[in-house]
Amino acid sequence: MDYNERYLEWKSFARDDETAAELLRMENDEPEKKSRFSEELNFGTAGLRGKMGAGTNRMNIYTVRKATQGFAEYVKKHGGAGAGVAISFDTRKYSQRFAQIAARCLAANGIKTYLFASAASVPELSFAILHLKAFGGIAITASHNPKDYNGFKAYAPWGGQLLDDKAKEVTGCIDGVCGFGAALDMDLDEAVKNGIVEIIGEDIDSEYQKRLLELPLRKDNIEKHAQDITFVYTPLYGTGLRTFTGVFKRLAYRYLLVDEQCVPDPEFPGMTAPNPEDETAMKKAVELAKRVSADIAMGTDPDADRMGAAAPNREGEYIMLSGNQIGCIIIEYLLRQMKESGRLRPGDYIVKSFVSTRMADEIAKSYGIECVTVPTGFKYVADAINKRKRGRFVFGFEESGGFLAGDIARDKDGVMAMLLILETLCECKEKGETLYSRLQSLYGAYGWHNEKVISAQMEGEDGMRRISAIMRGLRTAPPELLGGQKVLGYADYKDGKYKYPGGMKPMDFPRENAVIFDLEKGWFCVRPSGTEPKIKIYAAVCGKTQEEAKRLSDALAAEARKLIG
Repeated sequence: MDYNERYLEWKSFARDDETAAELLRMENDEPEKKSRFSEELNFGTAGLRGKMGAGTNRMNIYTVRKATQGFAEYVKKHGGAGAGVAISFDTRKYSQRFAQIAARCLAANGIKTYLFASAASVPELSFAILHLKAFGGIAITASHNPKDYNGFKAYAPWGGQLLDDKAKEVTGCIDGVCGFGAALDMDLDEAVKNGIVEIIGEDIDSEYQKRLLELPLRKDNIEKHAQDITFVYTPLYGTGLRTFTGVFKRLAYRYLLVDEQCVPDPEFPGMTAPNPEDETAMKKAVELAKRVSADIAMGTDPDADRMGAAAPNREGEYIMLSGNQIGCIIIEYLLRQMKESGRLRPGDYIVKSFVSTRMADEIAKSYGIECVTVPTGFKYVADAINKRKRGRFVFGFEESGGFLAGDIARDKDGVMAMLLILETLCECKEKGETLYSRLQSLYGAYGWHNEKVISAQMEGEDGMRRISAIMRGLRTAPPELLGGQKVLGYADYKDGKYKYPGGMKPMDFPRENAVIFDLEKGWFCVRPSGTEPKIKIYAAVCGKTQEEAKRLSDALAAEARKLIG
């Protein structure tokens, strides 16, 4: 079936007025029809994610219903109907409607369904899956993507997103759902009345927040110094305020909220995307922090699984802290506290993604524990924790602002990260330090690590061809120099081989479309994004001084910009 035949099928069978009107508007627009109907929205390793609108290549009630029917077939095949599926949704446009569509479809398939009554975070969904002993979960969210996007994440019984083999199996089930009438449906009120759908909320909130409050290692220090700390928080119009309020009303920290960003708004006004790593998104929080001389400004994205922060330097200028910097500050604090209290054991470990800073490896090594490296995607952090048979998981992170500690959930948690960085701040207060001075001390001890991420949007078929050409060029003619540094060897994660002058060796690592070039004083990684139409380049260096690190980093960043054009 070509794109025009798919378009005509939709025009015949799509019954809701909004979709019908949208289809009519594109009737004579061939490029638009081709964009929307030339292919199916792919259920990849992170589920569905795409722009909202009518079409097989868009997020809408029909693609959500089809994906849910496929997931339902998977759940029934594995005997999970009785244990059930939990569903959450964020504050984006249509998120609640998509969640209700999914709940109706699961219920019609005889699958017990737990539906959050109002917008809830991804980490709370992960907690709910574990707490309810559910077979899996669905999160309707597009995380930190721009306002036009939405998504459908599928979760496993252990609280993390489905791994590749299971995602592939679900994809096969979705592909088997043919035609508009193939996905089952039932009235939501009837499903609730029958008990097949259970509305959840306050009870889960209470248990989740209770567990978060048990996380800190030095409660005595928090009681002593929390009142000395002032911070600013913004949920960026998303779900984070729900958990934040429940947790921080029980603590003595002084805080201010960015009030206008506490009211859910799917337009995310004033920002290109609601990403707390981005200075534009955090602008209002930082401005408020400056006015009150706050110790830190923090934000979470719409599904509250990422956390970004800005803290003042010696001159009082607020600088954005990278995910790598936040992760290393927390790791060093946790490991030192555990060692000093006698709780750190040789088998304990931390986990990070392979594009995150190698400073974390150095910190772990100095405390005599292992830093486990996994592919990009937080589900791999969760998988590493599940597979590990010895030692205790201490902390996991990704450079993109994802952090996790303990056994509360198995997906990254923005509010949890706030608790941990604030606990670290309490120790800084005790010792007359700031987060900035603490970071400088880490650089002095472990080397001046400097990481940059340079990315470029490459949408549509032309974008896909450009990305393929860049990756192909790096593999067929790998560079010998990058940023003036000699390439010592490179890891090709697609074919699972490490190649160096004079030979190669196999790598025991999951396959991924990425290459990392090891340099004399750093590394350079190129990989297409798994969730967005963009290519990402990670340029990392380690210098003996801050000046050397900056010089090396600037040179690699220039190489990255030249590569992507």
